[in-house]
Amino acid sequence: MTNRRLFIRQAWIPFLLGFFLNAFIFVHFLGVPSRLRDVLSTGKKFALDSKYADELKQVLSLGKKEQLHSLRERAATAESDDLFTKVRIFCWILTSPNNTAKAQAVKATWAKRCNKYVFVSSEDDPTLPAINSTVGEGRDRLWGKTKFGFRYAYHNSLQEYDWFVKADDDTYMILENLRHLLSAYSPSDPNYFGCELKPFVPNGYMAGGSGYVLSREALRRFVEDGLDGGRCREDHDGFEDVEAGKCLAEVGVLPVDSLDDLGRKRFFPSPPLAHIQGNRNDSEEWRDWWYKEYVKYPDGDLLDCCSDKAISFHYIGEMDMYMMEYLIYRLKPHGLGVVRPLAADTNL
Repeated sequence: MTNRRLFIRQAWIPFLLGFFLNAFIFVHFLGVPSRLRDVLSTGKKFALDSKYADELKQVLSLGKKEQLHSLRERAATAESDDLFTKVRIFCWILTSPNNTAKAQAVKATWAKRCNKYVFVSSEDDPTLPAINSTVGEGRDRLWGKTKFGFRYAYHNSLQEYDWFVKADDDTYMILENLRHLLSAYSPSDPNYFGCELKPFVPNGYMAGGSGYVLSREALRRFVEDGLDGGRCREDHDGFEDVEAGKCLAEVGVLPVDSLDDLGRKRFFPSPPLAHIQGNRNDSEEWRDWWYKEYVKYPDGDLLDCCSDKAISFHYIGEMDMYMMEYLIYRLKPHGLGVVRPLAADTNL
């Protein structure tokens, strides 16, 4: 090896060592908190668009921490817009003529984030729009209305959409989180998502109030092999979520776990407060609540009750629907554009 080549080779060693040492010091000691390092570990989200990847590098190299929040928010919006076109969701929502105000609240909030939606009622209402299921009204008609809703989706939208959501007019759903979950699955597989309950069906079923989601293939089997094939309950009685679970199991569609990476649930059959309180609620109503015995995976404690990517909550009243919309989509704490160390960061 010539002296020149040996010199170059030897010169690279301290250069590389110095480069990585400085990078380590910058990231871990010079005021860059863990939230900023989290961006590095999840940089694949920014890599979807080279524009964001290049801007991220500039923010990190120049230490422009105040720009990080804005960058992440714009990149997340771009990803959400991308998933809106790639993960196409048809929503149908159970309602009744007596619940017009609740249905209007759903329409004004989360329903508009479905690729298409329709309400299923016992009367037509073009202002929602709602269609008449022709099976009557009442809790003993819910299975009949559910069969009608899925048949309507099958006959009118099977090939136009990938996933099909059944919800109630007191369900609140975060569609961006639902698309994020579904993007990892194929609509050509018989998948079925929701809040998993244990009794009545050997492999479990999904709670109706928190909403459940069928893939295109699951919907095809549900209608063609189940409802039209005579393998499901033919009258309109029975609990709609239990009967749907039995019918889907008959045609080879089984529940899919939707837990997040920390083992927390995403679909919830009650409002957020009920799940946050959990066993801290000593009321008789809580002690007798069916959910604790039925649910497959118990809730965590307080803020660990629910996934950060939660998808749905139930028993959300008309005004609470607007409150959820405000808290999720409009409330922005001042100062989040500047990344400040968290308490845990002070020990770095």
